Order: sequence, then structure tokens, then C-alpha cells
Amino acid sequence: MIFSKFRRQSMDCQKTLEVLQAYLDGEVDEGTAEKVARHLVRCAPCERESATYNRIKASLRRGRTSVNPRVAGALEDYANRLVHDDCV
Repeated sequence: MIFSKFRRQSMDCQKTLEVLQAYLDGEVDEGTAEKVARHLVRCAPCERESATYNRIKASLRRGRTSVNPRVAGALEDYANRLVHDDCV
């Protein structure tokens, strides 16, 4: 697994967002996956980010050439928050 650096710590928004894509792709170790899953259950903003990624991935699997503007906007907002170190 690629990401295991958060194995011993609980997950906050920042730590969750750092590994969210890897988590959704199944690229984190079991301990990290459990902590991300627990965080997503109790944190609505991070769960929304997870859902946004999943919608984008589903859209790409369907072979669409464009992404729903609402989904693209949500992703852009998320990227801007990451750049400015704002927790969601």
C-alpha cells in the first residue's frame, strides 16, 4: 500500500483529504482505510468531497468527454481550499 503514514494517528479533515484519492483507489493500508472510513462517517464536508470524487470517477468510467459542471465546480472549490490550507 502507498499511504501508511497515518497508521497510529486519528484522522482529522486535513489528514483525510491528504489521502482521500488514494483511499478511494484502494491504495492505502488497512489501518488508514479504517480511519478514513470512520472520519467520513462523522464528517459531512469530507464525505461530500469523497462523493464528488466518486461521481467524477463514475463519469470517467462511463466514457463521458465532459464532466457535469456542478461536479467540476465542486472539485475546483475543493482544490482552492487545499491550496489555501482551509479545512472543509
